[in-house]
Amino acid sequence: MAVKNLERYDACESMAVERKVTCRKCSHTRKKKNDKCLSVNEAKGTFYCHHCHWTGNLAELNGNGNGNSNGNHANTHYLYCDEQGQALYRKVRSSQKNFWFEHPDGAGGWTSGATGIRRVPYRLTELIKSEATVYIVEGEKDVDTLVNHGLVATCNDSGAGKWKPEFNEFLKDRDVVVLEDNDKPGRKHGKVISEGLYGVARSIKIVRFTELDKGGDVTDFLKTHSKDDLIVRQKDAPEFMGSYSKHFKDDEETCSEIEWEEPVLFDQIETPEIGVDVLPSWLGNYAKAVSRNSQTPFGMAVMMGLSVVATCLQKRFVVSPYGDDYVEPLSLWTATILPPGTRKTAVLSAMTAPLSDWECEMARNLKNEIAENETIRMVNEKKLDRLQNEASKCKEHDERKLLLAEITQLKLDNPEEMYPPRLWTGDVTPERLQNLLAEHGERMSLLSDEGGIFEIMSGLYSNGAANIDVFLKGHAGSSIRVDRGNREAHLKAPALSFGLTIQPEVASLLGQGNKKHFRGNGTLARFMFCLPKSNVGHRNISQREPIPETIKAAYCAGIFHLLYIVDIVDEDGASKPRIIGLDNEALTSWERFAQYIESNQGENNQFESIQDWTGKLPGAALRIAGLCHVVEHGEGSPMINKKTLEAALDLCDSLIIHAQATFELMGGDEQTTDAKHILKWMLKRKDTFFKRRDCQQELRGRFRRVDKLVKALDVLIERNFVSKPEMLPTRKPTIIYHINPKLLKEGKDGLA
Repeated sequence: MAVKNLERYDACESMAVERKVTCRKCSHTRKKKNDKCLSVNEAKGTFYCHHCHWTGNLAELNGNGNGNSNGNHANTHYLYCDEQGQALYRKVRSSQKNFWFEHPDGAGGWTSGATGIRRVPYRLTELIKSEATVYIVEGEKDVDTLVNHGLVATCNDSGAGKWKPEFNEFLKDRDVVVLEDNDKPGRKHGKVISEGLYGVARSIKIVRFTELDKGGDVTDFLKTHSKDDLIVRQKDAPEFMGSYSKHFKDDEETCSEIEWEEPVLFDQIETPEIGVDVLPSWLGNYAKAVSRNSQTPFGMAVMMGLSVVATCLQKRFVVSPYGDDYVEPLSLWTATILPPGTRKTAVLSAMTAPLSDWECEMARNLKNEIAENETIRMVNEKKLDRLQNEASKCKEHDERKLLLAEITQLKLDNPEEMYPPRLWTGDVTPERLQNLLAEHGERMSLLSDEGGIFEIMSGLYSNGAANIDVFLKGHAGSSIRVDRGNREAHLKAPALSFGLTIQPEVASLLGQGNKKHFRGNGTLARFMFCLPKSNVGHRNISQREPIPETIKAAYCAGIFHLLYIVDIVDEDGASKPRIIGLDNEALTSWERFAQYIESNQGENNQFESIQDWTGKLPGAALRIAGLCHVVEHGEGSPMINKKTLEAALDLCDSLIIHAQATFELMGGDEQTTDAKHILKWMLKRKDTFFKRRDCQQELRGRFRRVDKLVKALDVLIERNFVSKPEMLPTRKPTIIYHINPKLLKEGKDGLA
C-alpha cells in the first residue's frame, strides 16, 4: 500500500497516536521488504496493514496481553498507580519493542487504550512516600534499574519529550537529578524537564553519559559502574540555574536541532506511482504497452482503461457485497491530471479505439434495419398528418370517432426511433445527455482529453444555472424524469461513466468561481483522481516501443467480448443487471478497508479534509473490483475473490494521496488555506521557532478558535514545515513549534 499515514500529535495527550512498522504477515513476501505498511494506533490499541489488510488489537499484534507474545517471548508490563497505589493503567512493551496501553476493564481484566484515563508519573506511590533525591529518566526500564539499586526514580509513560506539566507538583521542594540518555531526544527531554521544574524543585542537577554509545542510558552505565560511581557523578554536576543553554554553553544548537526532512511545498505533494499490475490479464498488458509506447505514466492508462471497461459493463452488472439491497453499479468516474505535452490524446485514442470500432461495426450491421425503421416512421408520420387533417375537418361524429381511434392506434404502433448504437461522447450539455441516455439504453460515457465538460456543467450554455442532476444520478443509478421534446421520459436507472485527462490548470479552477459548488454537491467526490508525476523532459525521443499486435488484438477482442455479453431480462422482458457478490475472504478484506476509512473520517482525523471523497471510496473499491472481475472471469463467475478485491483496495489506497493532492490543487481545503497564512506569517518573522499563543494572537482575525489553528498547524507538520509541538512544562504551559531551517535557507519564494 502507498498510503502515507503521518503521526498525529495531540497537544492534550502529548503522545504520538499512530505510527507505521513492517507487517510480519506480508512484508517478507514483498519486493520492498522494509516498506512500513502496518499502521499502529497506540491510543486506540489497534493496527491495520494497508497491503494485506490484517487488522486487530495490539495484544494480537505483539502478544496475547497476558504475559506471552506470539513468539513465546514475555511482554513487559509497567503498572501506573495513583497516590494510594490504585492501578490506573499499564504500559505493555512487547519483545518487538512495540508498546501500547491497557486499563482495568472492571471485571478483573485489562482492555486496550488509555484515552480519558488520568496520567501519572511511573512509581508515583513510592515517589511521594519518600523524601530522598528523585532521579528522573526517560523510560520505565531505567526507573526499575535505579529502584533495584535502592534509589527513588520516576519517568513519564511515553518517552522523550512527553513530560506533563501537572507532574511537576509531585516534585515540589524535592532534590531532583535528571539522567539524560546519550542522544538528541535524551538531551531534549532533559531540557524540557529541567527548565519546567526550575522554581518548583528545591534543586536540580543534570547528569550525562557521554562516554556511552549513542542512545546509551543509566542502565547501560550501571552495567559497568556502581551505584557509588553514579552518586559521585551526581555530586560533581553543577546545579541547574534555569537556562539549559547556559548550563551547557555548547549545546543550544544541538538541543534545537531536529532531523528535518525536505519540506513538501504546497501544490507539490509527492504522489505514489500507480502500477499496471492492478489491472488483470489483457487489460493490464495493454495498459502497460500503451504507457511504454507513449512514454506516459502508467496511471493514465490504468484510469482510462477502467473507464473504458466501465463503459462496456455499466448497467449490466452490479456488485452486492451482502446479497441484499445494497448494490454498487459499475459506472466509474476517473480524472487523470497532467500538464500540456504529456500525450494525453495518444493514450485516450489508444484506449478508446475498440469502442469506436464497435460503434462503427454496429452501425454497419444495423444500417438496413435503421433505414427501414426510418422509412416506416416517415410513412406513419405522413399518414398521421393526413388522418389528423381529415379528423379536424370531419363533422360527422361517428366518422370522426373512427378517425381518432385510427390515429391513436397508429401512434401506438409507430416504432420507436432507432439510432446507431453509441457508447460514449465528449462534451455534452445536460439536456443532450438526457436524450443520449434515453436513446441508448440508459448508458453513456464521457471520455475526453479536455476538461470542457466542467465548463458546461457549471452553466456555460445556461447563464451559469446548469442542472447537473442527470450527471449525479448517472453515477448512483438513481431514477430521473427528463423532457424529450413534447413528451416526458423516465430514466429508471441511468448509468454514466467519466474518463477524463485534464490539465492542472483546469483542475485548479474547479475550486473557484462558479465551480465551487462542485465540492458541495458531491460532483468532485465521485471522481477517482490520479495526479501522476509528469515525465516531460525525461523522455527518450529515439526510443520506439510499438504495441505488440498480439497484445493489441487481445485488448480489442476483450473489449468486444464485454460489449457482446448478452443481457439478461426479467419476466417483463426488461433488461436487468447481473449481480456479483464477494466471497467470504473478499468480504472480510473489504470490511476491514471500509472500517479503516471510517475510523479516519471526522473531525481531527486523517481524512477530515477529504471525507466527502473518502466516504465514497469503499463503494468505488467495489466498482473497480467488479470491473476487474468481469475482465478476468467474464459473466460466468458470480463471486469476486480476495485477490481481485485486494488489487482494487491497493489502487484505492494509493489514490487517497492523489485525491489529497488534487483537492489541494483546487484550493478548496480550508485547513490548507489557513496553513498558507501561517506560513507567510512565519517567514516574515524570520525566527527559528514560534509560540502557538503568539501565532493565534497575531492572526486572531483568522483564528478565533484554537482548534482551527491546530488543524492548520497540523498541515504544516505533515509537510515538514514545522516540528511537532513541544510543550514546555512551565508554570503556564507554553507550546512552541520549531521551523524547518531549510525554509529559511532556501528563501520563501513559491512556498505559499
